[in-house]
Amino acid sequence: MADIKIPFKFCRIERAADFLNCRIEDLLTLGLENKININIMLDSENSRLLMNCSLDNAEEWRTTLLNSYYLCAGANAISDYSSFKFDIISLDSDDNPVFNPYFIDDNGFVISCIGRAFGLWRLIRCLDDLINYRVAYIDSTNVVPCSPPENSPVVQLLTGIDDHADDEDETSDYEEDDYCEEDDYSNRITDKDVWITGHDVRRLLDCDGDYFKMASLNEIKNIQPGLKEIHPVINRHAKNREEILIAAIRFKEEQPNVFFRKLY
Repeated sequence: MADIKIPFKFCRIERAADFLNCRIEDLLTLGLENKININIMLDSENSRLLMNCSLDNAEEWRTTLLNSYYLCAGANAISDYSSFKFDIISLDSDDNPVFNPYFIDDNGFVISCIGRAFGLWRLIRCLDDLINYRVAYIDSTNVVPCSPPENSPVVQLLTGIDDHADDEDETSDYEEDDYCEEDDYSNRITDKDVWITGHDVRRLLDCDGDYFKMASLNEIKNIQPGLKEIHPVINRHAKNREEILIAAIRFKEEQPNVFFRKLY
């Protein structure tokens, strides 16, 4: 099928399925088997880059980055599809400008300053939920760059970062009142919200329909043992959400009639 032309660099999975004459779940299954990239589209998502290198190497790597197609945002191309804008200028509590370093070493983790992510980022978890339920709730450690260069030190994108996460009060414990239920809904995606690259569509076409014979993609870069630990800020968010969920379940068990009252 080499004579078939692909008119897009990337597209939503529904269009790709129509183009390939297959079903959405067929493509999701290939993503689950690490044969193609299944991506989400980010637009100015507050986030940090988690690196697998030293501070010096991270700084050197940054100087090699080219501008991405999100030029209006001043973003850099992490890959052909993933972009990141380093926001090194922030405001303190008195609205005075603060200049932050591009990268910091935080308890053994080399992470970037708070920035904004654009473009396609590969979904590495929750694909089974999309296949089984057609809905998934993604958290702050679910995505990595889409098709990064072989020498890229970026191992993960940490999303859902507060604009003031660098402030000193961020290190304090979160109160339950800080939890916003809307966050869960903003992280909700369906099986039609993910994207596929034209490169992967070409690989599928070259299989002549026998997609199960496709070779796997390069393995997702292994994270050093120290990086497998959840960052403290993210861990506190997860702990608070878990406690609130448990409290909600307990309340429903103790007061079941509350959920069935009629409103007049």
